[in-house]
Amino acid sequence: MGGINWQQGEALSTGGSALIGVSLTLSVIQILFVIARFYTHSLQHTKCGADDYVMLVAMIGSIAKAVIYVVLVEVAGLGHHVDDLAHPYQNITLTRKGFFALELLDLPLTVTPAKLALLLFYVRIFYVRIFHTRYFQIIPYTIGALVLGLGITVFFQSIFQCNPIESAWDISVYGACVNQITFYHVISPINVLTGLMIVALPIPLVWRLHARRGQKVALTGVFLLSGLGTVASILRMVMYYRISFAQASDVTWFSVKIAMVSIVESAVIIIATCLIEPKSADPLPYEENFIQREVSWSSRPSSLAELEDQRSWILEDEDESPRHHPWVSYEVHITAGI
Repeated sequence: MGGINWQQGEALSTGGSALIGVSLTLSVIQILFVIARFYTHSLQHTKCGADDYVMLVAMIGSIAKAVIYVVLVEVAGLGHHVDDLAHPYQNITLTRKGFFALELLDLPLTVTPAKLALLLFYVRIFYVRIFHTRYFQIIPYTIGALVLGLGITVFFQSIFQCNPIESAWDISVYGACVNQITFYHVISPINVLTGLMIVALPIPLVWRLHARRGQKVALTGVFLLSGLGTVASILRMVMYYRISFAQASDVTWFSVKIAMVSIVESAVIIIATCLIEPKSADPLPYEENFIQREVSWSSRPSSLAELEDQRSWILEDEDESPRHHPWVSYEVHITAGI
């Protein structure tokens, strides 16, 4: 395609074919899970939250990444050694253009929104007061600020990594550029750290539940699903640290593995977040199925979705006296089932 004549006599390399397969498969799965997320809200007649719309942005960014990777494999020879290409100059230029766009899409517009959506989901579901402070809201907002700050930093650094800007992809244009490998040596540990913090955030609350140990283990497992994306982040960080100058020069070859991990990282976070979206569930035994809070209802919710609705009511009316609501006990402490 594009006038390229492979010296190997192959249209695609093994790595390129694998990248296309992973990109297309995970794109379809992400779309299905995000559709299911919104469909669940429709079935349960619950409003979509900010986390749902932010997750939609993350999915669009992830799909755009997948499309660019497929184009780079088909047109730019991604997966082949530069020396094996019939037109290396054109291929390198196309590859560098593609990766310029991918740097803008990857962490800033895909991973960052996915992580923010997960944090907003935690805030929406868990609302716990300890010692009369909203500590659980402070922590995710602090982590979210760090995630957002990192995303904004990477976005603008990616745009202005070279002066002039076009020298980032056009090797015929002389310019001064920041070493992107070194830059990712710096930001990758921060990306991994925020991922680990997000994974660990809900675990203490799960183990404060007055529920059977088996239920706590099951809930812990569900929330740890998002940790698979952090595993991919760690793998990508290790790859950046192990890249040599010779490998970096062979851009169409070494980029495939990083591209594969990049696709998996964002896709897993999006899919895992959709998996832990509130869904209808049969109620557990009342004595074992509640989160103790400062206010309590006479009727218990039967699912996370109902818990979310009742939590919203408390947030709107928490300054009002419970005497104004005949169905709320004066002793005001919440019990809610999951």
